Amino acid sequence: MDSATRLEMIRRKRRSLPKLSAEINTIHCQVRPVYGDSTALLSHQRKRPVSGMVPTLSTPFGGRSRIAATAGALSVAVGGFIAGLLGIELLGVVLPAWIWDTVAVRIAAQHQIQFGFALFGGALLYFHTSPDRLCRIQWPTLGDVAWIVVLPPLIVISGGVVTPALSAIGLSPPSVGSTGAIDLATNPSLWPLAFVVKYLFAAPAEELLYRGIVQGFLRPAFDRLGVVLISGLLFGLLHLLVGIIQPGVGFESALYWGLSTTVPGIIWGYAYERTENLLVTITAHAMAWTVPLGILTPFV
Repeated sequence: MDSATRLEMIRRKRRSLPKLSAEINTIHCQVRPVYGDSTALLSHQRKRPVSGMVPTLSTPFGGRSRIAATAGALSVAVGGFIAGLLGIELLGVVLPAWIWDTVAVRIAAQHQIQFGFALFGGALLYFHTSPDRLCRIQWPTLGDVAWIVVLPPLIVISGGVVTPALSAIGLSPPSVGSTGAIDLATNPSLWPLAFVVKYLFAAPAEELLYRGIVQGFLRPAFDRLGVVLISGLLFGLLHLLVGIIQPGVGFESALYWGLSTTVPGIIWGYAYERTENLLVTITAHAMAWTVPLGILTPFV
């Protein structure tokens, strides 16, 4: 191809550019009545619900979203209780009778219900589209360590206020049933077993379900205060239900159990919202079962 031919082809392309520009403008004008402009188009696309998500939970602080979020959190709380009962029955079937006489199993048996919590919570994480939203855990920072140190005294102080208040209205604590506490001061040899059972199993299972997953369901629809208060009430509901099914525990004592655990649930829930680290509440919860300060709030 000689230079004259190339020059002619370039001239033809230049003459066709205005026509192409006019066609683009025509198409743009046809689109504008539908979407307005490019900004509106992007806004319209963002409003479309993501596949696999519940639309009512995608809009924060909406009326319907709050109802759906509360119902979801309630279903998790009650579902965890049911799963815990099924877990107890499963352990009774799977484990042979002789093994229940060992010291290790007797101590671990105080936390049979957490076996069901672990199975239920693990299943929810496995099937959820965003498990990281339900389980926030990381290596603790200095701020997290400070929370771990401060939480046990806060629980003790709250117990010193709540217990007399409940007694004043005629509610008394249950006199039967396992509290989950171990007297490690007189039995220091049990520390390794207590650490495995309580710090590595029972507390993580309970905190995963009633802090991580419950608050994860509430967070898209409520502010921090709403998340903390509702999750604390659901934590108290769990202990109320456990008290009701305990042999020899009347409704008033079960109600005491539920109300007395609501306050620690609120405190731990607030700590989780502030730190976004389940390791903080896991450690603090296990400390309530093992350190001497925890005996002032034995029903947590």
